[in-house]
Amino acid sequence: MNTQRALVAQITRARSFEIPDYFLAAIWAMMPIACTRANKALQNNTQLLGLVEPPVWTDEEKAFLVLWISRERRILEMVLTHLEVSLGLMNREKEEEEEEEEEEEEEEEEEEEEEEEEEEEEEEEEEEEEEEEEEEEEEEEGDKGETRR
Repeated sequence: MNTQRALVAQITRARSFEIPDYFLAAIWAMMPIACTRANKALQNNTQLLGLVEPPVWTDEEKAFLVLWISRERRILEMVLTHLEVSLGLMNREKEEEEEEEEEEEEEEEEEEEEEEEEEEEEEEEEEEEEEEEEEEEEEEEGDKGETRR
């Protein structure tokens, strides 16, 4: 089990997100708005800023940002968990159980994504086979028409 955790840690460290400057600029521009909205949800006396149009991203950029934000969320959760342990609010055994549960959830999500991809591939293959069969039938009908003449 410890070797598995060490392996996961190595894999996690191997993945690096080098975020471009224009991403950082957009994030830093939107961060105060997000903080104000979060504070508004907690305290009614905070003035709410108007809605701001989000930047236009390509699909690749959106995917990158989604991955980056989810990674940052996991890091923040880990920091808060370690803070709870350090303050004596949570014991280490509970922390380990939570980490194992998170790993299991991630594995389940990955398996579901793989299954969905496989189903999509199978559907595409079936559609291609049906199209090929239809083309063959059309060719056969065309050949029969030529021999009758």
